[in-house]
Amino acid sequence: MTQQFERRGFALRAGIYSGLILVVAATAWYLRSTLPDTVKLDRPVPFVLVTDPPDCDVLLDGRPIGRTLDGRLDIELDPRNTDIRWMDVRKPGYEPTRRALSAYLGLPSMELKLRRRPFDAIVSSIPLGAEIWVGDELRGFTPMTMRLLPSDGQPIRIKAKHPGYEEQEIDIVQPGGDESARVDLTLVARAPRLRISSDPPGATVLLDGRPVGQTPLETDLDVELRGHSVRVALQMDRFQTVERSISVPRTPGDALKIDARLQPSETQLAVQTNPPGAQIRVNRRAVGISPVTVSLTPEEAGGPVRVEAVVPGAYAGETVLDRIAPSAVTSVVVPMELYARRVVFALDCAAASTPEFEMRRARAKDEVHLLQRGQQFAVVALMDGRAYVGPEPTPVWASSEQKVRAYDRLDGLRHSGPLSDPMALIHAARQLKADSVWLFTSMPIDRAEWLVLFEQFPEWRPIINLVAANERQVEPWMREWLTANRGTWTVQTGPAQALLGLDAP
Repeated sequence: MTQQFERRGFALRAGIYSGLILVVAATAWYLRSTLPDTVKLDRPVPFVLVTDPPDCDVLLDGRPIGRTLDGRLDIELDPRNTDIRWMDVRKPGYEPTRRALSAYLGLPSMELKLRRRPFDAIVSSIPLGAEIWVGDELRGFTPMTMRLLPSDGQPIRIKAKHPGYEEQEIDIVQPGGDESARVDLTLVARAPRLRISSDPPGATVLLDGRPVGQTPLETDLDVELRGHSVRVALQMDRFQTVERSISVPRTPGDALKIDARLQPSETQLAVQTNPPGAQIRVNRRAVGISPVTVSLTPEEAGGPVRVEAVVPGAYAGETVLDRIAPSAVTSVVVPMELYARRVVFALDCAAASTPEFEMRRARAKDEVHLLQRGQQFAVVALMDGRAYVGPEPTPVWASSEQKVRAYDRLDGLRHSGPLSDPMALIHAARQLKADSVWLFTSMPIDRAEWLVLFEQFPEWRPIINLVAANERQVEPWMREWLTANRGTWTVQTGPAQALLGLDAP
Protein backbone atom coordinates (compact mmCIF):
# COMPACT_ATOMS: atom_id res chain seq x y z
CA MET A 1 0.00 0.00 0.00
CA THR A 2 2.84 2.34 0.91
CA GLN A 3 4.65 1.64 -2.34
CA GLN A 4 1.50 2.46 -4.31
CA PHE A 5 1.27 5.89 -2.70
CA GLU A 6 4.96 6.55 -3.34
CA ARG A 7 4.55 5.79 -7.05
CA ARG A 8 1.57 8.16 -7.26
CA GLY A 9 3.53 10.97 -5.53
CA PHE A 10 6.43 10.55 -7.94
CA ALA A 11 4.08 10.81 -10.93
CA LEU A 12 2.46 13.97 -9.53
CA ARG A 13 5.83 15.69 -9.01
CA ALA A 14 6.95 14.72 -12.49
CA GLY A 15 3.78 16.24 -13.97
CA ILE A 16 4.22 19.49 -12.06
CA TYR A 17 7.85 19.86 -13.12
CA SER A 18 6.98 19.16 -16.74
CA GLY A 19 4.22 21.84 -16.66
CA LEU A 20 6.60 24.42 -15.22
CA ILE A 21 9.15 23.74 -17.93
CA LEU A 22 6.49 24.19 -20.64
CA VAL A 23 5.24 27.51 -19.14
CA VAL A 24 8.76 28.94 -18.93
CA ALA A 25 9.49 27.90 -22.50
CA ALA A 26 6.24 29.46 -23.80
CA THR A 27 6.89 32.71 -21.90
CA ALA A 28 10.38 32.97 -23.28
CA TRP A 29 9.11 32.39 -26.82
CA TYR A 30 6.41 35.09 -26.38
CA LEU A 31 8.83 37.66 -25.02
CA ARG A 32 11.28 36.99 -27.81
CA SER A 33 8.56 37.39 -30.45
CA THR A 34 7.07 40.63 -29.02
CA LEU A 35 10.07 42.60 -27.76
CA PRO A 36 12.23 44.45 -30.34
CA ASP A 37 15.30 42.69 -31.44
CA THR A 38 18.34 43.80 -29.59
CA VAL A 39 21.16 44.97 -31.66
CA LYS A 40 24.25 43.03 -32.41
CA LEU A 41 26.84 44.28 -29.97
CA ASP A 42 29.76 43.60 -32.30
CA ARG A 43 29.44 46.72 -34.49
CA PRO A 44 28.26 50.46 -34.28
CA VAL A 45 24.47 51.06 -34.23
CA PRO A 46 23.29 53.41 -37.07
CA PHE A 47 20.77 56.17 -36.26
CA VAL A 48 19.29 58.92 -38.52
CA LEU A 49 18.04 62.26 -37.13
CA VAL A 50 15.75 64.43 -39.30
CA THR A 51 14.93 68.01 -38.16
CA ASP A 52 12.58 70.78 -39.21
CA PRO A 53 14.06 73.35 -39.66
CA PRO A 54 17.41 72.15 -41.01
CA ASP A 55 20.86 73.27 -39.86
CA CYS A 56 20.35 72.41 -36.19
CA ASP A 57 23.19 71.73 -33.76
CA VAL A 58 23.07 68.23 -32.23
CA LEU A 59 24.65 67.31 -28.87
CA LEU A 60 24.87 63.85 -27.33
CA ASP A 61 25.31 63.75 -23.57
CA GLY A 62 26.27 67.44 -23.71
CA ARG A 63 28.96 67.04 -26.42
CA PRO A 64 28.49 68.38 -29.96
CA ILE A 65 28.33 65.58 -32.53
CA GLY A 66 27.30 67.47 -35.68
CA ARG A 67 24.73 69.53 -37.51
CA THR A 68 21.63 68.54 -39.52
CA LEU A 69 22.74 69.95 -42.83
CA ASP A 70 19.78 69.79 -45.24
CA GLY A 71 17.75 68.60 -42.26
CA ARG A 72 19.53 65.22 -41.74
CA LEU A 73 22.32 63.85 -39.58
CA ASP A 74 23.62 60.25 -39.59
CA ILE A 75 24.79 59.08 -36.16
CA GLU A 76 26.56 55.87 -35.04
CA LEU A 77 26.02 54.80 -31.45
CA ASP A 78 28.64 52.88 -29.48
CA PRO A 79 27.28 49.32 -29.05
CA ARG A 80 29.19 48.88 -25.83
CA ASN A 81 27.29 51.74 -24.18
CA THR A 82 23.74 50.46 -23.65
CA ASP A 83 22.78 53.13 -21.07
CA ILE A 84 20.19 55.83 -21.73
CA ARG A 85 21.87 58.71 -23.54
CA TRP A 86 20.50 62.25 -23.99
CA MET A 87 20.38 63.99 -27.36
CA ASP A 88 19.87 67.79 -27.49
CA VAL A 89 18.84 69.63 -30.68
CA ARG A 90 19.35 73.40 -30.81
CA LYS A 91 18.95 76.26 -33.26
CA PRO A 92 18.96 80.02 -32.63
CA GLY A 93 15.40 81.40 -32.62
CA TYR A 94 13.88 78.02 -31.68
CA GLU A 95 13.11 76.28 -28.43
CA PRO A 96 15.73 73.55 -27.65
CA THR A 97 14.54 69.92 -27.74
CA ARG A 98 15.86 66.89 -25.79
CA ARG A 99 15.24 63.19 -26.51
CA ALA A 100 16.46 59.90 -24.90
CA LEU A 101 18.46 57.36 -26.99
CA SER A 102 19.76 53.83 -26.37
CA ALA A 103 21.91 51.64 -28.58
CA TYR A 104 20.30 48.59 -27.04
CA LEU A 105 16.82 49.32 -28.50
CA GLY A 106 18.07 49.72 -32.05
CA LEU A 107 15.81 52.71 -32.95
CA PRO A 108 16.62 53.41 -36.65
CA SER A 109 15.57 57.08 -36.94
CA MET A 110 13.80 60.05 -35.37
CA GLU A 111 12.04 63.17 -36.77
CA LEU A 112 11.92 66.39 -34.71
CA LYS A 113 10.05 69.65 -35.41
CA LEU A 114 11.33 72.59 -33.38
CA ARG A 115 9.03 75.34 -32.14
CA ARG A 116 9.89 78.95 -32.82
CA ARG A 117 10.86 80.95 -29.79
CA PRO A 118 9.00 84.22 -28.98
CA PHE A 119 11.00 87.28 -29.93
CA ASP A 120 11.07 90.92 -28.93
CA ALA A 121 10.08 93.72 -31.28
CA ILE A 122 11.31 97.25 -30.53
CA VAL A 123 9.02 99.82 -32.14
CA SER A 124 9.57 103.57 -32.34
CA SER A 125 7.84 106.24 -34.38
CA ILE A 126 8.00 109.83 -35.46
CA PRO A 127 6.07 111.39 -33.81
CA LEU A 128 6.15 109.45 -30.55
CA GLY A 129 3.03 108.23 -28.82
CA ALA A 130 1.55 106.23 -31.70
CA GLU A 131 -0.80 103.38 -30.83
CA ILE A 132 0.55 99.96 -31.84
CA TRP A 133 -2.04 97.32 -32.68
CA VAL A 134 -1.55 93.63 -33.37
CA GLY A 135 -4.80 92.39 -34.85
CA ASP A 136 -7.56 93.80 -32.64
CA GLU A 137 -5.33 94.18 -29.59
CA LEU A 138 -3.73 97.46 -28.51
CA ARG A 139 -0.22 96.51 -27.37
CA GLY A 140 1.04 99.92 -26.28
CA PHE A 141 2.41 103.31 -27.38
CA THR A 142 5.71 104.12 -29.01
CA PRO A 143 8.49 103.86 -28.06
CA MET A 144 7.85 100.32 -26.81
CA THR A 145 9.15 96.77 -26.71
CA MET A 146 6.72 93.90 -27.08
CA ARG A 147 7.08 90.12 -27.23
CA LEU A 148 5.61 88.40 -30.27
CA LEU A 149 4.82 84.78 -30.98
CA PRO A 150 5.91 83.64 -34.46
CA SER A 151 3.30 82.12 -36.77
CA ASP A 152 4.90 79.33 -38.82
CA GLY A 153 7.40 81.69 -40.38
CA GLN A 154 4.70 84.11 -41.57
CA PRO A 155 5.24 87.83 -40.97
CA ILE A 156 3.27 89.52 -38.19
CA ARG A 157 1.36 92.64 -39.28
CA ILE A 158 1.18 95.60 -36.90
CA LYS A 159 -0.72 98.89 -37.24
CA ALA A 160 0.36 102.30 -36.03
CA LYS A 161 -2.30 104.94 -35.30
CA HIS A 162 -1.83 108.53 -34.22
CA PRO A 163 -4.35 111.42 -34.21
CA GLY A 164 -3.80 113.64 -37.22
CA TYR A 165 -1.69 111.07 -39.11
CA GLU A 166 -2.45 108.41 -41.67
CA GLU A 167 -2.72 104.90 -40.31
CA GLN A 168 0.33 102.81 -41.22
CA GLU A 169 0.77 99.03 -41.46
CA ILE A 170 4.00 97.05 -41.53
CA ASP A 171 4.94 93.36 -41.46
CA ILE A 172 7.49 92.16 -38.90
CA VAL A 173 9.56 89.09 -39.79
CA GLN A 174 11.26 87.15 -36.99
CA PRO A 175 14.97 87.97 -37.08
CA GLY A 176 17.59 85.28 -37.23
CA GLY A 177 18.95 83.79 -34.03
CA ASP A 178 17.96 85.34 -30.73
CA GLU A 179 18.03 88.92 -31.98
CA SER A 180 15.21 91.42 -31.51
CA ALA A 181 13.27 92.93 -34.39
CA ARG A 182 13.49 96.69 -34.70
CA VAL A 183 10.85 98.83 -36.42
CA ASP A 184 11.22 102.58 -37.00
CA LEU A 185 8.09 104.28 -38.33
CA THR A 186 7.71 107.72 -39.83
CA LEU A 187 4.01 108.60 -39.93
CA VAL A 188 2.58 110.79 -42.68
CA ALA A 189 0.56 113.80 -41.51
CA ARG A 190 -3.06 113.81 -42.61
CA ALA A 191 -4.87 116.89 -43.90
CA PRO A 192 -6.70 118.80 -41.13
CA ARG A 193 -10.16 117.23 -40.66
CA LEU A 194 -13.30 119.12 -39.70
CA ARG A 195 -16.50 117.51 -38.37
CA ILE A 196 -19.65 119.64 -38.34
CA SER A 197 -23.09 118.76 -36.95
CA SER A 198 -26.20 120.82 -36.37
CA ASP A 199 -29.57 120.58 -34.66
CA PRO A 200 -31.65 120.28 -36.75
CA PRO A 201 -29.47 118.54 -39.36
CA GLY A 202 -29.46 119.42 -43.05
CA ALA A 203 -27.88 122.86 -42.78
CA THR A 204 -25.70 124.04 -45.69
CA VAL A 205 -22.03 124.42 -44.68
CA LEU A 206 -19.88 127.19 -46.15
CA LEU A 207 -16.11 127.37 -45.64
CA ASP A 208 -14.80 130.85 -46.29
CA GLY A 209 -17.99 131.45 -48.27
CA ARG A 210 -17.71 128.28 -50.36
CA PRO A 211 -20.48 125.64 -49.94
CA VAL A 212 -19.03 122.20 -49.21
CA GLY A 213 -22.08 120.11 -48.19
CA GLN A 214 -24.77 119.69 -45.56
CA THR A 215 -24.67 118.66 -41.92
CA PRO A 216 -23.70 116.23 -40.58
CA LEU A 217 -20.46 116.69 -42.53
CA GLU A 218 -16.86 115.50 -42.24
CA THR A 219 -14.39 117.11 -44.61
CA ASP A 220 -10.62 117.55 -45.00
CA LEU A 221 -9.19 121.06 -45.08
CA ASP A 222 -6.29 122.22 -47.20
CA VAL A 223 -2.90 121.56 -45.62
CA GLU A 224 -2.01 125.21 -46.29
CA LEU A 225 -4.64 126.23 -43.70
CA ARG A 226 -2.47 124.96 -40.83
CA GLY A 227 -1.67 127.86 -38.55
CA HIS A 228 -4.54 129.93 -39.98
CA SER A 229 -8.26 130.41 -39.32
CA VAL A 230 -11.22 129.37 -41.44
CA ARG A 231 -14.70 130.91 -41.39
CA VAL A 232 -17.55 128.41 -41.10
CA ALA A 233 -21.18 129.37 -41.76
CA LEU A 234 -24.29 127.19 -41.40
CA GLN A 235 -27.40 128.22 -43.30
CA MET A 236 -30.92 126.75 -43.30
CA ASP A 237 -34.30 128.07 -44.36
CA ARG A 238 -36.32 129.60 -41.52
CA PHE A 239 -33.29 129.49 -39.19
CA GLN A 240 -30.73 132.08 -38.26
CA THR A 241 -27.29 131.72 -39.87
CA VAL A 242 -24.60 130.43 -37.52
CA GLU A 243 -21.05 131.74 -38.11
CA ARG A 244 -17.89 130.48 -36.43
CA SER A 245 -14.18 131.13 -36.87
CA ILE A 246 -12.02 128.13 -36.12
CA SER A 247 -8.23 128.04 -35.85
CA VAL A 248 -6.38 125.18 -37.55
CA PRO A 249 -3.39 124.02 -35.43
CA ARG A 250 0.04 123.99 -37.01
CA THR A 251 0.68 120.41 -35.90
CA PRO A 252 -1.52 117.42 -36.73
CA GLY A 253 -3.99 116.28 -34.10
CA ASP A 254 -7.58 115.23 -33.50
CA ALA A 255 -10.33 116.33 -35.87
CA LEU A 256 -11.77 119.80 -35.31
CA LYS A 257 -15.43 119.77 -34.27
CA ILE A 258 -18.34 122.18 -34.53
CA ASP A 259 -21.71 121.37 -32.94
CA ALA A 260 -24.27 124.08 -33.63
CA ARG A 261 -27.85 124.48 -32.47
CA LEU A 262 -29.78 126.51 -35.04
CA GLN A 263 -32.23 129.10 -33.80
CA PRO A 264 -35.40 129.78 -35.81
CA SER A 265 -35.38 133.02 -37.70
CA GLU A 266 -39.13 133.26 -37.17
CA THR A 267 -41.51 132.33 -34.40
CA GLN A 268 -42.81 128.77 -34.80
CA LEU A 269 -45.36 126.60 -33.09
CA ALA A 270 -44.98 122.80 -32.99
CA VAL A 271 -48.40 121.22 -32.40
CA GLN A 272 -49.03 117.65 -31.27
CA THR A 273 -52.25 115.86 -30.36
CA ASN A 274 -53.23 112.58 -28.76
CA PRO A 275 -54.39 110.83 -30.83
CA PRO A 276 -52.33 112.22 -33.73
CA GLY A 277 -53.81 112.93 -37.14
CA ALA A 278 -56.08 115.77 -36.00
CA GLN A 279 -56.84 118.74 -38.21
CA ILE A 280 -55.20 121.83 -36.72
CA ARG A 281 -56.20 125.49 -36.86
CA VAL A 282 -54.22 128.36 -35.36
CA ASN A 283 -56.34 131.45 -34.76
CA ARG A 284 -58.95 129.95 -37.16
CA ARG A 285 -56.29 129.42 -39.86
CA ALA A 286 -56.03 125.85 -41.13
CA VAL A 287 -52.38 124.74 -40.89
CA GLY A 288 -52.45 120.97 -41.51
CA ILE A 289 -52.60 117.61 -39.77
CA SER A 290 -50.89 116.96 -36.42
CA PRO A 291 -48.06 116.70 -35.66
CA VAL A 292 -47.31 119.94 -37.52
CA THR A 293 -44.97 122.93 -37.15
CA VAL A 294 -46.32 126.29 -38.29
CA SER A 295 -44.73 129.72 -38.59
CA LEU A 296 -46.57 132.53 -36.85
CA THR A 297 -47.00 136.01 -38.20
CA PRO A 298 -45.69 138.87 -36.06
CA GLU A 299 -49.29 139.72 -35.15
CA GLU A 300 -49.99 136.13 -34.04
CA ALA A 301 -46.75 135.88 -32.08
CA GLY A 302 -47.49 139.11 -30.23
CA GLY A 303 -50.79 138.10 -28.67
CA PRO A 304 -52.75 135.08 -27.44
CA VAL A 305 -52.72 132.17 -29.85
CA ARG A 306 -55.71 129.80 -30.00
CA VAL A 307 -54.93 126.27 -31.22
CA GLU A 308 -57.87 124.05 -32.22
CA ALA A 309 -57.78 120.36 -33.10
CA VAL A 310 -60.42 117.94 -34.28
CA VAL A 311 -60.62 114.38 -35.57
CA PRO A 312 -63.92 114.59 -37.48
CA GLY A 313 -66.59 112.47 -35.94
CA ALA A 314 -64.52 111.56 -32.87
CA TYR A 315 -62.22 113.92 -30.95
CA ALA A 316 -61.91 117.66 -30.44
CA GLY A 317 -59.89 119.99 -28.25
CA GLU A 318 -58.35 123.42 -28.00
CA THR A 319 -55.84 125.41 -26.00
CA VAL A 320 -54.84 129.07 -25.74
CA LEU A 321 -51.22 130.24 -25.42
CA ASP A 322 -50.93 133.68 -23.83
CA ARG A 323 -47.22 134.14 -24.65
CA ILE A 324 -45.01 132.82 -27.45
CA ALA A 325 -41.20 132.97 -27.28
CA PRO A 326 -40.02 135.10 -30.22
CA SER A 327 -37.63 133.59 -32.78
CA ALA A 328 -38.00 130.14 -31.25
CA VAL A 329 -40.02 126.96 -31.55
CA THR A 330 -42.75 126.60 -28.94
CA SER A 331 -44.15 123.09 -28.48
CA VAL A 332 -47.74 122.49 -27.43
CA VAL A 333 -49.85 119.38 -26.94
CA VAL A 334 -53.56 120.02 -27.48
CA PRO A 335 -55.71 118.01 -25.04
CA MET A 336 -58.50 116.19 -26.87
CA GLU A 337 -61.70 114.54 -25.72
CA LEU A 338 -64.21 112.27 -27.37
CA TYR A 339 -66.98 114.70 -28.32
CA ALA A 340 -69.05 112.65 -30.78
CA ARG A 341 -70.79 110.24 -28.43
CA ARG A 342 -73.86 109.93 -30.65
CA VAL A 343 -73.06 109.92 -34.37
CA VAL A 344 -75.59 109.84 -37.19
CA PHE A 345 -74.56 108.94 -40.74
CA ALA A 346 -77.10 110.64 -43.03
CA LEU A 347 -76.84 109.21 -46.54
CA ASP A 348 -78.65 110.69 -49.53
CA CYS A 349 -79.25 107.97 -52.17
CA ALA A 350 -79.91 110.59 -54.84
CA ALA A 351 -76.81 111.16 -56.97
CA ALA A 352 -75.88 112.24 -60.46
CA SER A 353 -74.77 108.68 -61.33
CA THR A 354 -74.61 105.19 -59.87
CA PRO A 355 -70.78 105.28 -59.53
CA GLU A 356 -71.09 108.51 -57.55
CA PHE A 357 -73.61 106.87 -55.22
CA GLU A 358 -71.46 103.77 -54.77
CA MET A 359 -68.46 105.92 -53.91
CA ARG A 360 -70.56 107.79 -51.34
CA ARG A 361 -71.75 104.55 -49.78
CA ALA A 362 -68.18 103.24 -49.57
CA ARG A 363 -67.07 106.44 -47.80
CA ALA A 364 -69.93 106.06 -45.29
CA LYS A 365 -68.82 102.49 -44.52
CA ASP A 366 -65.27 103.73 -43.94
CA GLU A 367 -66.48 106.26 -41.37
CA VAL A 368 -68.60 103.63 -39.60
CA HIS A 369 -65.52 101.44 -39.37
CA LEU A 370 -63.64 104.22 -37.48
CA LEU A 371 -66.22 104.38 -34.67
CA GLN A 372 -65.07 103.43 -31.18
CA ARG A 373 -66.84 101.38 -28.52
CA GLY A 374 -67.60 104.47 -26.46
CA GLN A 375 -69.79 105.89 -29.25
CA GLN A 376 -73.36 105.28 -30.32
CA PHE A 377 -74.44 105.57 -33.94
CA ALA A 378 -77.26 105.24 -36.41
CA VAL A 379 -77.51 105.21 -40.20
CA VAL A 380 -80.25 107.34 -41.78
CA ALA A 381 -80.79 106.87 -45.52
CA LEU A 382 -83.05 108.88 -47.82
CA MET A 383 -84.16 106.72 -50.75
CA ASP A 384 -87.12 107.48 -53.07
CA GLY A 385 -88.29 110.25 -50.76
CA ARG A 386 -88.43 108.02 -47.64
CA ALA A 387 -86.09 107.96 -44.67
CA TYR A 388 -84.77 104.63 -43.31
CA VAL A 389 -83.01 104.22 -39.94
CA GLY A 390 -80.74 101.33 -39.02
CA PRO A 391 -79.42 99.05 -37.74
CA GLU A 392 -82.03 99.86 -35.02
CA PRO A 393 -84.69 102.59 -34.80
CA THR A 394 -82.52 104.34 -32.19
CA PRO A 395 -78.71 104.74 -31.96
CA VAL A 396 -76.80 101.63 -30.85
CA TRP A 397 -73.35 101.11 -29.36
CA ALA A 398 -70.53 100.81 -31.91
CA SER A 399 -69.79 97.12 -31.37
CA SER A 400 -68.40 94.89 -34.10
CA GLU A 401 -71.76 93.17 -34.45
CA GLN A 402 -73.66 96.44 -34.88
CA LYS A 403 -71.09 97.71 -37.38
CA VAL A 404 -71.62 94.57 -39.49
CA ARG A 405 -75.38 95.16 -39.37
CA ALA A 406 -74.80 98.76 -40.48
CA TYR A 407 -72.67 97.54 -43.41
CA ASP A 408 -75.53 95.25 -44.44
CA ARG A 409 -77.99 98.13 -44.20
CA LEU A 410 -75.78 100.30 -46.41
CA ASP A 411 -75.26 97.48 -48.92
CA GLY A 412 -79.06 97.20 -49.24
CA LEU A 413 -79.40 100.79 -50.43
CA ARG A 414 -79.61 101.65 -54.13
CA HIS A 415 -79.23 104.70 -56.34
CA SER A 416 -82.60 106.48 -56.31
CA GLY A 417 -82.28 109.21 -58.90
CA PRO A 418 -81.18 112.85 -59.13
CA LEU A 419 -83.88 114.53 -56.96
CA SER A 420 -83.89 114.66 -53.17
CA ASP A 421 -84.34 116.85 -50.08
CA PRO A 422 -81.25 116.73 -47.84
CA MET A 423 -83.11 118.65 -45.10
CA ALA A 424 -85.14 115.52 -44.39
CA LEU A 425 -81.89 113.84 -43.31
CA ILE A 426 -81.04 116.74 -40.99
CA HIS A 427 -84.51 116.61 -39.36
CA ALA A 428 -84.06 112.86 -38.80
CA ALA A 429 -80.63 113.43 -37.21
CA ARG A 430 -82.14 116.02 -34.82
CA GLN A 431 -84.86 113.60 -33.77
CA LEU A 432 -82.12 111.03 -32.98
CA LYS A 433 -80.36 113.72 -30.84
CA ALA A 434 -77.07 113.40 -32.70
CA ASP A 435 -74.11 115.46 -31.48
CA SER A 436 -72.18 114.69 -34.69
CA VAL A 437 -73.70 114.33 -38.16
CA TRP A 438 -72.02 113.00 -41.28
CA LEU A 439 -74.12 114.36 -44.15
CA PHE A 440 -73.45 112.58 -47.47
CA THR A 441 -75.20 114.48 -50.26
CA SER A 442 -74.58 116.22 -53.55
CA MET A 443 -78.01 117.90 -53.70
CA PRO A 444 -78.45 121.66 -53.11
CA ILE A 445 -79.40 122.54 -49.52
CA ASP A 446 -82.07 125.16 -48.89
CA ARG A 447 -80.22 127.92 -47.08
CA ALA A 448 -83.28 129.54 -45.52
CA GLU A 449 -84.68 126.26 -44.19
CA TRP A 450 -81.27 125.30 -42.84
CA LEU A 451 -80.84 128.56 -40.91
CA VAL A 452 -84.43 128.49 -39.60
CA LEU A 453 -83.95 124.96 -38.28
CA PHE A 454 -80.95 125.88 -36.15
CA GLU A 455 -82.58 129.12 -34.98
CA GLN A 456 -85.70 127.20 -33.98
CA PHE A 457 -83.71 124.61 -31.99
CA PRO A 458 -80.75 126.55 -30.52
CA GLU A 459 -80.06 123.82 -27.93
CA TRP A 460 -79.20 121.35 -30.69
CA ARG A 461 -75.64 122.17 -31.73
CA PRO A 462 -74.18 119.15 -33.56
CA ILE A 463 -70.91 119.16 -35.44
CA ILE A 464 -71.77 118.82 -39.12
CA ASN A 465 -69.31 116.97 -41.38
CA LEU A 466 -70.50 117.58 -44.93
CA VAL A 467 -69.30 115.10 -47.58
CA ALA A 468 -69.98 116.20 -51.18
CA ALA A 469 -69.11 114.76 -54.57
CA ASN A 470 -66.90 117.74 -55.45
CA GLU A 471 -65.90 121.16 -54.16
CA ARG A 472 -68.41 123.04 -56.35
CA GLN A 473 -71.32 121.45 -54.47
CA VAL A 474 -70.25 123.11 -51.19
CA GLU A 475 -71.71 126.59 -51.57
CA PRO A 476 -69.90 129.61 -50.05
CA TRP A 477 -72.64 130.27 -47.50
CA MET A 478 -72.37 126.66 -46.28
CA ARG A 479 -68.60 126.96 -45.91
CA GLU A 480 -69.05 130.10 -43.80
CA TRP A 481 -71.70 128.44 -41.63
CA LEU A 482 -69.54 125.36 -41.08
CA THR A 483 -66.60 127.58 -40.18
CA ALA A 484 -68.63 129.30 -37.50
CA ASN A 485 -70.21 126.11 -36.14
CA ARG A 486 -67.36 123.61 -35.62
CA GLY A 487 -67.93 121.73 -38.86
CA THR A 488 -65.89 120.31 -41.73
CA TRP A 489 -66.47 119.71 -45.39
CA THR A 490 -64.81 117.07 -47.54
CA VAL A 491 -65.13 115.50 -50.95
CA GLN A 492 -65.97 111.79 -51.22
CA THR A 493 -62.49 110.76 -52.41
CA GLY A 494 -60.27 113.08 -50.39
CA PRO A 495 -59.35 114.27 -46.89
CA ALA A 496 -61.04 117.11 -45.06
CA GLN A 497 -60.61 120.39 -46.91
CA ALA A 498 -61.07 122.69 -43.94
CA LEU A 499 -60.94 122.49 -40.18
CA LEU A 500 -63.61 124.73 -38.77
CA GLY A 501 -63.98 126.60 -35.49
CA LEU A 502 -64.53 124.86 -32.17
CA ASP A 503 -65.54 127.92 -30.19
CA ALA A 504 -68.41 129.38 -32.18
CA PRO A 505 -71.11 130.98 -30.06
